[in-house]
Amino acid sequence: MSDYTQVVEATSNSTPDAPDTFIDITAPASTSVTLKEVGVYTKDAAKDDTVTVYIYRQATSGSGSAAGSPKATRPLAPAAVATTKIKNGTTPFALGGTQTLIRQFNFNGRTPFVMPVDIESASAGIISIVVARTDASLKTTVEARWSE
Repeated sequence: MSDYTQVVEATSNSTPDAPDTFIDITAPASTSVTLKEVGVYTKDAAKDDTVTVYIYRQATSGSGSAAGSPKATRPLAPAAVATTKIKNGTTPFALGGTQTLIRQFNFNGRTPFVMPVDIESASAGIISIVVARTDASLKTTVEARWSE
């Protein structure tokens, strides 16, 4: 098994507390991926807002995204078989269909948030990392690390 990462820097939703997908990780048919770690960081000046991170399993991906570029964490690892979609700038990235909430975390936006997790997707399933902030339109960096 090899580990891969996807990082996206984008602006959070312009509506306070509105959830916005930042990363979708899609496993191909007959393969699953295991989400290992999620990180969320504020790029604007530190804000005392509440950040809520949701991790979902979904049947379909939402709209408003761009194609991601997963990176291997080891130089000799094969290319990722999972594909990613990422939030694109300020464009809202809606949740897909048939979601199941797996985990939810809350933290203060002044502090970086890194949480080890161990969440396996279904075969050909999607794991989504969704962020909602009490302050609107903040530059936010989200990082996901998974193995496949």
